[in-house]
Amino acid sequence: MKNTLSILVCFVLTTTLALAGDLPESMQGKWSLKRTSENGEPVIQKLVFKGNTFQFRLMSEGGSTLLFAEGKAQLEKAGKVNVILLSEIKAGQSDTATEAVDMEYQTPVRVSYRTLYLASGLDEEREEAPRMDAYKKE
Repeated sequence: MKNTLSILVCFVLTTTLALAGDLPESMQGKWSLKRTSENGEPVIQKLVFKGNTFQFRLMSEGGSTLLFAEGKAQLEKAGKVNVILLSEIKAGQSDTATEAVDMEYQTPVRVSYRTLYLASGLDEEREEAPRMDAYKKE
């Protein structure tokens, strides 16, 4: 589960200088993308930002939840780059079966029009190569 969780929340980072408050309006709402998993199967990733919280759901193409995570989300600036910090994470195989995960994640993020770009796998060495995910606003 830790490997799956790490891949799932690769889009997160560790930091000590997080900004307080809600995420900007441009990030609020529901975002999704379709991609091919490391096993070669099609998956759907859904990401919801509301206030200063997030929910993430990794689903099979048929709509079954494979992984669910939720927690706090904060944005900070690193020069000209926005970085998102995900903390107080709970994760599991569904939204009713979660447990606390003793990790924080951080990753570069950018919103351009109706697309949210989120880098994955930059926070530490992983089996899966780093990538850039492009979520579309629902």
